[in-house]
Amino acid sequence: MVGDKVRVEVFVAVPLEDCFRIFTQEIDQWWRRGPAYRVASGRAGTMRLEPALGGKLVEHFGDGKSRDVGTITT
Repeated sequence: MVGDKVRVEVFVAVPLEDCFRIFTQEIDQWWRRGPAYRVASGRAGTMRLEPALGGKLVEHFGDGKSRDVGTITT
């Protein structure tokens, strides 16, 4: 449905600073690959996250193009 929001919560037993760094700077290493989890439609892409309010979650492709996946709102 258009306009729906998704909320995901994960609880891990590590210091907050480490958790934030891993979940933001290393997002492409833990975010699942494949058509069900990426917007690449079969193309190889890498995920990047701008770790700030209003930051974008973007998938970058090998051909230099990219696609916005989401925006940090909280």
